[in-house]
Amino acid sequence: KLTPEEAIRLIHICGGAAVLAHPGLLPDRSYLEPLLELNWQGMEIYHPDHSQKIKSMLKDIAQRKKLICTGGSDFHGNKSSRRKLGACTVDESIVERLRESCPKP
Repeated sequence: KLTPEEAIRLIHICGGAAVLAHPGLLPDRSYLEPLLELNWQGMEIYHPDHSQKIKSMLKDIAQRKKLICTGGSDFHGNKSSRRKLGACTVDESIVERLRESCPKP
């Protein structure tokens, strides 16, 4: 198991962009602010289990923190998921923004 700091460092070493996944599902939102002090490039806003109210709140936070607003269906395969692949998407330009935000080696 990795701490969030270790996971972010490993993602960056591999040339990737670190994105905080579905923060609206955190069991305790008091975790959110300390997590957002870390070196994230994006935050998942659009998720099938995020209500419109949660999406709006997270989008405001992401804009304030200058994070890329991402999203997805959270599909984990036909056998393990009740979600449909592609049920929740974002514009393709988000992928390019994430690529551009990746730390350069």
